[in-house]
Amino acid sequence: MENKLLDKYEQFKAELFSKPKKVFAGAILIMVLSLIFSIFQYFFLPPKVSLGDSIPILYTKSDQVKNKMDEKEKEMEKTIRELSAFREKSKTQILTKSDSVRIEFLYQQYQNLKNGL
Repeated sequence: MENKLLDKYEQFKAELFSKPKKVFAGAILIMVLSLIFSIFQYFFLPPKVSLGDSIPILYTKSDQVKNKMDEKEKEMEKTIRELSAFREKSKTQILTKSDSVRIEFLYQQYQNLKNGL
């Protein structure tokens, strides 16, 4: 059985190498038919999903996301300004207990905004 397969393989290989023009013509014919089929398929059997039908969600919501990020940035700037005011107040050493509670709250708020929570 194996010998028959090997013999057929050797014969096929010998025919291929003995007629390179026919092999080349056959390969070109297959490529041309494939091209014609793909063109036919593109024009007469269009794909069900079209890229131009809908706008991706990423682009439709980008303005909303940008607005949220801008709001977060404004909130962070406001928190940083208030923390820097408390830093100046601490240099003069007139901080009260309520100031330290407010500083802790602002720091926690800053961490939440920075980490996106």
